[in-house]
Amino acid sequence: MRRILSVLFAVSILMSLPIWISAARDDALKPVPDSMKVGFDSITKEDAFNYVDFLACDELEGRDTGMRGMRIARRYVASLFSLWGLKPAGDVEGNGRSYHQLVDMMEIVPGGRSYLEVSRGNATTIHRDGEDVFIGRGGAGSAVIEAPVVFAGYGISAPDLGYDDFAGLDLKGKIVLVVSGVPGADNPDSPFIKPENSRRFSGYMHMRNMSENLTKLGAVGVLTVGEMFRPGQTKAWSEDYKQGDRIDSPRRGVIVPKLSDFGGSLTSMRVSEGVADELLAAAGTSLAAVREKIDAELKPASTLLDGITAKIRTEVKMKAFVSGNVIGMIEGSDPVLKNEAVIIGAHLDHLGINDEGYVFNGADDNASGSAGVLEAAQAFALNPVKPKRSIIFACWTGEEKGLLGSRYFAQFPTLPDVKIITCLNMDM
Repeated sequence: MRRILSVLFAVSILMSLPIWISAARDDALKPVPDSMKVGFDSITKEDAFNYVDFLACDELEGRDTGMRGMRIARRYVASLFSLWGLKPAGDVEGNGRSYHQLVDMMEIVPGGRSYLEVSRGNATTIHRDGEDVFIGRGGAGSAVIEAPVVFAGYGISAPDLGYDDFAGLDLKGKIVLVVSGVPGADNPDSPFIKPENSRRFSGYMHMRNMSENLTKLGAVGVLTVGEMFRPGQTKAWSEDYKQGDRIDSPRRGVIVPKLSDFGGSLTSMRVSEGVADELLAAAGTSLAAVREKIDAELKPASTLLDGITAKIRTEVKMKAFVSGNVIGMIEGSDPVLKNEAVIIGAHLDHLGINDEGYVFNGADDNASGSAGVLEAAQAFALNPVKPKRSIIFACWTGEEKGLLGSRYFAQFPTLPDVKIITCLNMDM
């Protein structure tokens, strides 16, 4: 019942899109031209439901990157592309092309003997992995580093907004403590939550930018407080997956070695608020106090934590596997403009299944977007008159792991001679 309700919700959003578009237009809804009518009429709520229902079924086990359910989903999409006559636009195989662009990936598997050691004077505290600290999904792999600790607020460098947590800090050879989130997340005047900036400072993009900045400034490690831990929680999600009314998903760390920023050089850990308070005590403050100060003033409060030394030991194993994007194309009708293309894309993967057997079906995120790609692909394939430019239909892998599939396609395009004009991304 939970899955069916989520499928119905996803389809209702998908099918209401034309209504939102037409309602936003000043002119009246016009008849569909004959050259587009057969394709237009092929887009139905019944088809949308069936696409989402299959992609979100329990048997696909949440379509986790590289896992069996995702492989089935990829074959399903490729079979439909083939049925509708789309040209394969993936990797070259033998004398032809495939619908699949294969991506070599590595899963980061914690080795179990990682820890954080905090020293101040003669006092030393050890925090074990899975208790108060947790190895993140990226970083430099197995390592042992020991260095002084610097607190750098939210880890944001945005001189254009008059804010820089790293300004005036000597980070060379240091371990940097940062807080997840943005300054003034609950303050309507905070520039970091404005629509034009929110994407830049949210989730993966913020973490990636911070990692690049810290690496350039010579930092050797980063401790991130938040995200992993919730109020009253001292253990990592992997040990206690239920938190109130939320069921936490598996957190498989995945990287793509061929991507230029695949893992970075920083040794990283996530830490609890208690560990952060222990570190910040050296500066005579606490996490709550320093966060409140930054959020109220919208000014950095970065500082060297005098006398504090941290030792980070991470042990991980790397497990190789292959996943892939599914890519089909309808060639443009104009002899010149067909060498330009519009991408209609969506990520096909979701979060998978956890150790308790709970399936994260992903009807909305993002079977709904994938269904949108399929509906559009069939419609354009059926129309007797093709667009002047080519259209590439893509279902990406590894979005939940850090936009891996789409980034891989951008860095290693399967059709390097085709100039991509724009990409329409359909997510939820």
